[in-house]
Amino acid sequence: MGGITNDFRYKNWDLNLFFQGSQGGEIFNMTNVQLNNGDANTTYAYFNNAWTPSNTDTDQPRVGNNSNREISSRFVEDGSYVRLKNLAVGYNLPSDVLKTIGVEKLRLSVSAQNLLTITNYSGLDPEVNYAGAQGGQNGNNTASNTVRGFDFGNYPTVQSFSFSLNLTF
Repeated sequence: MGGITNDFRYKNWDLNLFFQGSQGGEIFNMTNVQLNNGDANTTYAYFNNAWTPSNTDTDQPRVGNNSNREISSRFVEDGSYVRLKNLAVGYNLPSDVLKTIGVEKLRLSVSAQNLLTITNYSGLDPEVNYAGAQGGQNGNNTASNTVRGFDFGNYPTVQSFSFSLNLTF
């Protein structure tokens, strides 16, 4: 895992970028296991590409075969990604303009989180953790790092936007 951040300034403008990413991690896509369960193959594309005696050149098991729901490396995917985690743009109004309205400082800014994710992972978000990892219950250790890399119905990272006005008299 890694990240890089940089600040740029030009006259009264400033820009901050923060990129974060991960290389080489693998994710077991449990959500995909459930969605492609034997008797309820959920997509038209899956149904049309499933194995049949006349369609043997496919990686999709035959429809109605519960063996496709078994745990296998078929559901392990590359979890590498690069994400634009944070972007902030700001503008400070010039002091000569501010003097006319009796203000010492005025800054306008906008920031956004999780704007862009580049990945080949087919799930919602490559930053996964097993949904059961809320804490150890009944003696199990689901809060440990042994559940990292399992995607089973986790919520994707939230994309958010913020606007601000900083005013000093």
